[in-house]
Formats: sequence, C-alpha cells, structure tokens
Amino acid sequence: QGTGSSGLDLQLRELAGETGFRLAWPVMRQLRTQHTEESFVRVAGEMADTGYRLFGAFRGAELVGLAGVGVCLNLYQGRHLWVYELVVDENQRSRGCGAFLLREM
Repeated sequence: QGTGSSGLDLQLRELAGETGFRLAWPVMRQLRTQHTEESFVRVAGEMADTGYRLFGAFRGAELVGLAGVGVCLNLYQGRHLWVYELVVDENQRSRGCGAFLLREM
C-alpha cells in the first residue's frame, strides 16, 4: 500500500511473529515503557494467538509508526476494530504518520 495523494511516502506492512515484534520494539518501547523487549515479544505473541495484529508504517526501510489492533465483537457495538496501540517514533511525529495508520486500519 502507498500514500495516495497525501505525499507522505509511507507504506504499511504487517509485523508478525517474533521477528516482526522485535523489529517493532524500538518504536513500541516509546509507548510501552513498562515492558522489556523480551516481555513485549512474549505478550504480543500471546495476544496474536487471540487475534492481535501489529502493523508498521515504513518510510523506505525505516519503521516510523505502529498500530496494534484486533477485531472485536460485542452486543452493543457489533464487530469493530479495537486499537490497542498507536505510536509514532518521537523523531517522526506531526508528519501525518498517525493519521495514515488510522486511515489504513
């Protein structure tokens, strides 16, 4: 996926499994400061078993933002997307990456 007419030059990729979660860690640790890399990889892996998905926004080869999401179903909202995490690298903020991630979800 690309950026369309937004000019952000961002691409969305799913980050799955231990390799993907480790790639996400440098950005995720800016939000989830209570975790170590090892605890994040372990918990994200357990969450993935129940439907958690992690997506990265890349500018070229550089990971600049993350969205961790899951599809939920309940009686009062029906099927909907739950956003667990939305974080943009501190050096990349206010450049449209967060909005890009939300649009792509």
